[in-house]
Amino acid sequence: MQRILDHVYNWGYVLDKVPSMAPFISGSATCSLETAADYLGAKNIIYMNSMYGKVELQERRKNPDPASIAMYEGLAENWLSERHFRRLAKYDSIVCALEHHNYLESAAAISRLSLQYKNIKGVLFDDFKVPLMPYTELSPSQLSEIYAATKSANPDLQLYLVSFDYQDPKDYEPYLDYFDVMTRWSWIQDPMYYEYYWRDHRKLKSVCKGKKLLQGIYFANTGRDGGMVSLDFFQLSIKALADYVVWDKLDGLIIPSPAYFGRENLREHVQWLKNYLQWRHETVTVLPPDE
Repeated sequence: MQRILDHVYNWGYVLDKVPSMAPFISGSATCSLETAADYLGAKNIIYMNSMYGKVELQERRKNPDPASIAMYEGLAENWLSERHFRRLAKYDSIVCALEHHNYLESAAAISRLSLQYKNIKGVLFDDFKVPLMPYTELSPSQLSEIYAATKSANPDLQLYLVSFDYQDPKDYEPYLDYFDVMTRWSWIQDPMYYEYYWRDHRKLKSVCKGKKLLQGIYFANTGRDGGMVSLDFFQLSIKALADYVVWDKLDGLIIPSPAYFGRENLREHVQWLKNYLQWRHETVTVLPPDE
């Protein structure tokens, strides 16, 4: 048995100004990553600011969106800001996103930084092998280089991959020696995925033997017509995955996008989430090992 809040990961961005823009969020954000984590009582952080450094900024400038280029410039200016890690010092673990188009350098930089900030426990390769992002379609030898860079200063640092339910777990077999943790996401918001979650879970566990497995959820209605998922659907997804975490069949639950926590149209989702996670956490007894 596991107490669920020990295994909840808040995913998102530390804000340098309030309000401000955040990637993939329409409108302004008033809730920073650490604020959302404190609201839920989560102990783990997936820090996405580090995905946007100066190299990625140059890529963004090739097809600039006037409304967001200033946001990316601000993220690049504060790349791996020690001020951020001081704000995140109290959390049990931080996983830092790798910068796209700059995987090796960012992996090595985070590895060095983890010697100073001991709660940096991993790096995250977002959107690994996504067909619409050809620069993410790496060979096993290329991923092995990133894996080595991740552990270059700190051999205990772990490499996390992001995968989606439309990707066959067997496709990861050639890569098994070059990552430590698999994170999984269902891109099309379909209740059948969660009602029959055991199917995808079983496939992943059969391939990724010995690897940690985290599952993410969405507030946004990804892969469909936009907008937000209904409260009923949100509750279904959380309850299904919470059972797997509590029964020690899943190593963590990822809650993204702190910007959504301050949105009036999602207030019921967020308040229900806090209440439900607290209830699950406080009503599970985990016995000492000798009992």
